[in-house]
Amino acid sequence: MATDRRFTGGATGRSADETGRPGDPSAGPDGPDRPAEEGVGSVRVDGRRLAYATYGDPDGRPVLVHHGSPGSRLVGQLLDGAARERGLRLVAPDRPGFGRSTHDPDRTIPDWPGDAAAVLDALGIERASVVGFSGGGPFALAVAAAHPDRVEQVVLASASGPPSASTPSPADPAVRVLRAIARRAPVLLGPLLGLQRRLLDRQEPAAVAGLFTDRDLPPAVAEAVADDVRAAFRDGAAGPARESRLLVRPWGIDLGAVTATTTVVCGTDDRNVPPDAAEALVDALPSATLVRQEGDDHLGPLLDAGALLDRV
Repeated sequence: MATDRRFTGGATGRSADETGRPGDPSAGPDGPDRPAEEGVGSVRVDGRRLAYATYGDPDGRPVLVHHGSPGSRLVGQLLDGAARERGLRLVAPDRPGFGRSTHDPDRTIPDWPGDAAAVLDALGIERASVVGFSGGGPFALAVAAAHPDRVEQVVLASASGPPSASTPSPADPAVRVLRAIARRAPVLLGPLLGLQRRLLDRQEPAAVAGLFTDRDLPPAVAEAVADDVRAAFRDGAAGPARESRLLVRPWGIDLGAVTATTTVVCGTDDRNVPPDAAEALVDALPSATLVRQEGDDHLGPLLDAGALLDRV
């Protein structure tokens, strides 16, 4: 159990608090440089709580990790061991309305860099690389575009593509339906994702992971995937519903302002995000390289944590 020690963020009006073991609501406060498996905390931004967890090497090179949608700070569990081996300190925030972070119905993708900077400031981090998985990709790019002086490299894994790009619909029929509703009847997203939340709570971890991968995962890995997704709905479906709407509308990001070297990784058999979305991202970014993982699915690039983090 963590010891009782609070710390103060680096910007006026922002404080860091409530740290402890990821996923353990009973854990007590701790400092920002605790071991990764004990590292969960939050900062306050304009009265909102913004939660995060840290993983990997606490003294390592910092990497800001953006979870998928739905997802949470617990995505870092899948990268923890590989990060330790590579001397990387992962910081994985819950975006507003996900996990332990306060929902804000008015937050947009261009608003996220301010929240990301608040987390980095609270932890005393001046510069970091950024990683974005799936729906977290546009948010990682928003940080890189808004804070080019603070971002070293960008790595995107199975990332959503620009809404303006002419790409095929996802192969997964459930994902196709969700995207169509987000575009044409967004008022239905809340009830639909609320139903999904109840189904996720009843499913075995392997079934939850099966929504994103065809791999036969070890039980511990399947459980980590399920924990990540279920935590997204900790306080309801409002956050995931809001992001589902944002991801299919113009992002409001100047992709041409992303000056950091960017690597876009996709699986050629991704049924959740069409591989053509990765090509559209590479075409839109000034300095990007496309890496295709043959035969891999949506979760594959994230599960291959060592290969992914070697690109940071």
